[in-house]
Amino acid sequence: MEKTASQSIEKAKNVSTDDLKAVIKSENPKLYDQLLIVADKRTDVFYNNYSAKTFIRKAYKYTFPLKNDVVDLFKVNFLKSSQSDLVKIEEENIFDKIDANKEEISSLNEKKLLFCDEIKIIAENNLPNSKQPKYYIPELTKSKTCNTCSGEKYLQCSESECRGQHIYDCYDCQGHGETTCESCDGRHEYTCPTCHGKGEITCGPCSGKGQVECNSCDGDGYKKVNDGRTEKKVCSKRCGNGWVDCSSCRGTGLTKCKFFGSENTITGAAFRSAIGKKKEFCKGKGTIVCNKCKPNGKIDCDTCEASGKLTCEVCYGDHEENRYGKVDCVTCKTAGKLGILTTVETQINDKTYSNPTLLLEEYKDNQLKSNDFTPFVEKKAKKEIYSWLNGHEESHYDNYSKDLSETIRKSLEISTDKYPKILKESIEYTCIPISRLTYNHILSGTTHELSVIGIHLNNPKVIFHSDPTKVEVEKGIEKNAIKNIIGKAFTTKSYKKKTEKRNELILLIHLAKADGEIEDSEKQILAKNILDLNDFTNKEKKELFDTMSSDTLPKLDYKNAIFYSDNSANQAILKLKELGEKADGKFETAEKEKIGEIEELIQIGKKKKKGILLNFVFTWQISIPFFLLLGGGITTVIWFLLFNPESISSENINKNPVSENEKTETTNDDGNLQPNKNTTSKNEDEANTKNVVDVENEDLNNNKEIFTEPTIDIQYYKISDPDGYSNLRKTPGGEIMQKVNEGELFEVIGEENKHKKVKLKDGTIGYIHVSRVVQN
Repeated sequence: MEKTASQSIEKAKNVSTDDLKAVIKSENPKLYDQLLIVADKRTDVFYNNYSAKTFIRKAYKYTFPLKNDVVDLFKVNFLKSSQSDLVKIEEENIFDKIDANKEEISSLNEKKLLFCDEIKIIAENNLPNSKQPKYYIPELTKSKTCNTCSGEKYLQCSESECRGQHIYDCYDCQGHGETTCESCDGRHEYTCPTCHGKGEITCGPCSGKGQVECNSCDGDGYKKVNDGRTEKKVCSKRCGNGWVDCSSCRGTGLTKCKFFGSENTITGAAFRSAIGKKKEFCKGKGTIVCNKCKPNGKIDCDTCEASGKLTCEVCYGDHEENRYGKVDCVTCKTAGKLGILTTVETQINDKTYSNPTLLLEEYKDNQLKSNDFTPFVEKKAKKEIYSWLNGHEESHYDNYSKDLSETIRKSLEISTDKYPKILKESIEYTCIPISRLTYNHILSGTTHELSVIGIHLNNPKVIFHSDPTKVEVEKGIEKNAIKNIIGKAFTTKSYKKKTEKRNELILLIHLAKADGEIEDSEKQILAKNILDLNDFTNKEKKELFDTMSSDTLPKLDYKNAIFYSDNSANQAILKLKELGEKADGKFETAEKEKIGEIEELIQIGKKKKKGILLNFVFTWQISIPFFLLLGGGITTVIWFLLFNPESISSENINKNPVSENEKTETTNDDGNLQPNKNTTSKNEDEANTKNVVDVENEDLNNNKEIFTEPTIDIQYYKISDPDGYSNLRKTPGGEIMQKVNEGELFEVIGEENKHKKVKLKDGTIGYIHVSRVVQN
């Protein structure tokens, strides 16, 4: 294993970064054209299969009741006098017979190697037995009187009412066998719930009014005689107004509290309600005799069944061993004595470990998984590298297994000098050299990492830890897409700047791939000119990624060469020439031809690019709604003027009458006619409007843009760096925001920690090291 690992490491050293680039290119040629390798960090991973036998010793204290069936066994085997610190337990069946509470003695176990040399590991054929004998410490093994019951075996009953009496007075009736009736509160009678003790209730027939309707005249107070004419005849009962005194209550409105009697006091709905509610009636007394209790107001006690005594169900009721009113001692289980057996026990355990080991810190971030290494693992027989048995120690480490075992031991928390202590360890390993490469994605301006596993072999594995070409899709409507539509419709400055940037990138990519391959030197120049794609839409990003990765480039169109100013076009051509001349040190024929083709396209684009008005019209997402809204407004005005003349108030027309002559001219103080001021102003406005339209049309035809130079005198600075650019950081020495190229001017607005605080022309504020900033 050692020889194979050394050979793998030596082969990996001879693998150059260029060799790794070739592997990456063959693995993913499309993505390779977009990345620039900037760092190559090597390490050797050892995938191992490790196993170990360990043992641990701990001291335990067994506390158990010293009952008759174990007392002799315990005395004969464990309480005999001995000068030895440790004695082997021959009668291990005692652990099956005792009901013990087992606890670890931490004070002894803190001495990690205590008893290590005294107790021998039992082994067969040089292999430790899985079950090792137990030993006890005579000095800490003894019998003692139970402290809980003081050797009495029993404890007084803990029930709150019993308190060791076993038979005691009932707590409900206090030993009398009777309790006070709750219904009448011991009075043997209670207030009538119907009349509330008054003896009278509201009369039912008259509802407490004292009078009822006369049944002789039906409440009219007279009788009608029908003999061809209407007459009134006085009621025979002479009721007066049709009402008579109630016969049930004799006009009082009240009657005795009773249900039935000589007088039917409750009738109709009241009767049915009384039946349903099971009302009680006192027959005019105001009270009702209780039928639940005895005349003395008492009832038999349910708790003691009228006996007055209760018997405890927890404690004993006999007098054997003086246990009346007592319960068993929970500690000694009525033995009266306890046995204490202090042991030292050895446990044999197996430990295994199978994982990539000795990884550098950057590989411990879950970017590489164990399964990534398994295809490169060579299965071999395990080799014993360490053994210890009863003081005899042997080691067979090689140059790699020693470091491997130390690393694995820390992970498994095992050791050769403290518990858990190693008895034997074996290992087989495979060395797998890997490389962690850092690269810049030149299109997005972002930094990523990849790993090449098994770089010493002919078929290494390439793992990209992230996808730099992944376009994050926003939920809902994409913000950059909306900005792009608005910018295109109104030909904003930011839209023109982004369009020029996109076209410049496409032209640079076409030139870089003109000879069929993008060299690293060309990638460096591309990376310098590409800052970020933050303002680009997802569609535009994908277009750039596809162009960069395409084996056959799409044909260039004049739309890819549109620039909105001669200065922007000239800057793009300079960058193209720099890429062609400086990238590989020579100007290829294909590159010259491509630059010539691009220059022609720029001239065509200059002529064919749409003006402001056409850009607005062809941006249908904006123009169509605008024209529809405009047409709707015009239609509404026409409708109101032609088809709804009533909307013009005649009152407003008559309020300020103006003659035709007054509309066009007025008379001055001398009596001379002069043009009306409103008319003159109107003519001047029309002339001014015509002039503005003419100017705009002239600008549209000439495709020119008017710039206003700032009048404030501002001191500008620029970058001076061998790389041709410097990083703009969020804080001094902090996160990189973007690249600032040579020739790009900016303001210096402060200084902090050897960094200039600068403000770019687009308003971006950040920090650049003072050594990179020079005055323009």
